[in-house]
Amino acid sequence: MDDLLKELPLFNETLEEIAVQRPTCSVCARPITVCVCHAISKRLQVATKVIVLQHPAEQNRQLRTVPLLKASLEEDKCTVLVGKKFKNLEEITSVPTALLYPAKMP
Repeated sequence: MDDLLKELPLFNETLEEIAVQRPTCSVCARPITVCVCHAISKRLQVATKVIVLQHPAEQNRQLRTVPLLKASLEEDKCTVLVGKKFKNLEEITSVPTALLYPAKMP
């Protein structure tokens, strides 16, 4: 039975490998079949700079909202920092800062 299962392509590949095989949009990182980039007609011109503090586990989540945010704003207006802990928050927030969707702080 194990030999039979090994012959099936689904059981020889991890879910990550299967996901990589699907063609994805280079802008929003979603599969081409559900790409929403056509809805982004032009980048928003805003005075505010957005800094996203993203947990590494969130990079591969299905919603992929960070790439959409980056695609919606001017290039220099959105910075994404990936990590579990950010020791240099004072440097990051040296200008007046608003934190959206905060987690409990230690």
